[in-house]
Amino acid sequence: MRAWLAAAIAAPCLLGALPATAGATDYCVFPNVGCGGTNTTTLEKALDYADNANDPDRIFLGAFTYVAPTTGGFDYSQSGGPVEIVGKGAGQTVLTAPSGASSVLRLFGGAGSSAHDLRISIPANVANGFAGLSTDDTARRIDVIEAKQQLYDHRGVYLENGGVLEDSNITLGGLPTATTTGVWTDAGGGTVRRSSISAFYGATARYGGTVERTRFVTSGAGVVGGNNVTTVRSSSIFVAGQPAVGLYANPLPGSSGTVNADGVTIIGAGRLSTRAVTANTFAAPAENATVNITNSIIRDGRLEAATPASGTGHASIAISYSDHEPDSDESNGPYASIARAHMTNVGDAKFADPTLGDFHLLPGSPLIDAGNPATGQGLDLDGNPLVRDGNGDGTPRRDMGALEFQSGATLGDAPPPAGGAGGAGGGTPVDTQAPLIESFRTTRSLFALARAATPVAARVPRGTRFVYALSEPAAIALKLQRALPGRRSGGRCVRPSSRLRKAKRCVRHATVGTLRRNGAKGPNSIRFSGRVGKRALRSGSYRAVISATDTAGNRSALRTARFRVAAS
Repeated sequence: MRAWLAAAIAAPCLLGALPATAGATDYCVFPNVGCGGTNTTTLEKALDYADNANDPDRIFLGAFTYVAPTTGGFDYSQSGGPVEIVGKGAGQTVLTAPSGASSVLRLFGGAGSSAHDLRISIPANVANGFAGLSTDDTARRIDVIEAKQQLYDHRGVYLENGGVLEDSNITLGGLPTATTTGVWTDAGGGTVRRSSISAFYGATARYGGTVERTRFVTSGAGVVGGNNVTTVRSSSIFVAGQPAVGLYANPLPGSSGTVNADGVTIIGAGRLSTRAVTANTFAAPAENATVNITNSIIRDGRLEAATPASGTGHASIAISYSDHEPDSDESNGPYASIARAHMTNVGDAKFADPTLGDFHLLPGSPLIDAGNPATGQGLDLDGNPLVRDGNGDGTPRRDMGALEFQSGATLGDAPPPAGGAGGAGGGTPVDTQAPLIESFRTTRSLFALARAATPVAARVPRGTRFVYALSEPAAIALKLQRALPGRRSGGRCVRPSSRLRKAKRCVRHATVGTLRRNGAKGPNSIRFSGRVGKRALRSGSYRAVISATDTAGNRSALRTARFRVAAS
């Protein structure tokens, strides 16, 4: 009897029973048992356990194919509870669902939630409007692929309310019976960066969004901007279909739509029906459709602005500091217009190998240092500094296109004084360029407090490190901000009150401390114990906001990394 009772008590431990106590928990999902946390037999059990409380949890998956038990897919919907879903890698951890599914993974967790290092495999015959991954959180290093047997329109990734897709690959077909969309952003917008997308529609920003450093291969449209503002930076779009368009401003009734593109290379397939850039108001005759494009290269694609005869909205394209054939413009309708400024038409751009999709500029390209001289710092499609002295004339300047020619002085290099060094009219050149924070991350997104304070240099056995890289030496300010519940008021997220009890919930951030350091050019790191001085951070979700200021007083753009402090 005692042996039977002992076995009965031990069995739940082997099968993934509920944790005995509430708190931040790591879940090890079969076959990844023994990862140092609580073992569970299935992903759906781990998700169910994780959403029982608002504590930050992590779910570690194995090298395995996880099939959702229902056509609704795997689902985590706990807005107050952060969760991190960790795969073994996109080629090893695979999530999928039964045929006819409406989703594979839905992730709507608390601030700081994420899924990374896994593959979403879209099953055959999915439902109309299917999305492989839906989230308002962050997804990194995600592959999305699909079975070819499809009847209905579907999407690879669906982002809303600021959701982020980074460092990912989406490969969908443009099927005769089903339209595919790589990424769809809905209410609240979303961001796609450092990714590759192949689909009928590359990215559709229904209510605006941001696309950065992303490669598109599309047979329908590269980036479609709906209402509000859609921003596209340092990206390439290959338009293979007919008819097809690279950048498309297409608002619906209710709000005007604008697409702002900076540093885009758009390449058509040489077909007469290919449109590189289109703005039209046919779907919303009373709204405005606008495309602003600069520092860009367009080949084998027309510019087209169109309005219906009965509409009052304006369809307009403004293109500047770009290279394009001027005789391919089309302006149709009473309120349609195309404006051009500082344009070139060099013919041969001297791409490295356009037949293989390599649109780097070769030495001697007339498009090197031909962009807008007022363009500020940033990164190109490859992650290299945007503004360099590519033609060796002593003045760093932006190239045209998504890829900056990497030769000569960097953005931080000042031009020589007028009249040459030491010559008449010389003097010390003024540094007006801000430092560039080229990368920023934490080595651990979830950690426990260390016993010691955070000194200038400390050995931290438990905390984390903030890792960043600078384009030049600079003083660093690292603000630590705690995520707190809030309510929307006047477009801002503020402290909850009885007056705002019916207002929309949101997440606000309160600064709890600032770390200051001196950073060197190149890689740097700051050890962090979870304490500012001797004051320990409370458990919960945080973000770190970093800025850099050089000796001339130029200040960088802000970059952000999220982390969580576990309950002790």
